[in-house]
Amino acid sequence: TNATLEFCQHLLNARTRHEFIYSDRELGSYPIDVELLVDRPPNENGDQGAYGAIKVDLSKNKIRRIPENIGANDSMEVLNLSSNLIASIDAAIGMCSRLTDLDLSRNELSGLPS
Repeated sequence: TNATLEFCQHLLNARTRHEFIYSDRELGSYPIDVELLVDRPPNENGDQGAYGAIKVDLSKNKIRRIPENIGANDSMEVLNLSSNLIASIDAAIGMCSRLTDLDLSRNELSGLPS
């Protein structure tokens, strides 16, 4: 479908820009591993480096939960999940060690992980 093609195009663009911007699309769920699909450039040792998505914007998508594997992205600095339907956050979000800008405004949060 056109929606699938558009989503794939956004993923391809994310590979070079290191950001995935896909807001106001009524996804309904967090695309599992979306931040993991971005290129992992080699580090100075020649090993596969950190995940490349530095900025992820999935605002206004009716997302209800954040997957536990979100913590696997150790390069993400910005995560915008505003204006969704998220009621709780998994503690794995704390594993995103470089995350400095987390927007969860206009959700249905009842608490934060301890």
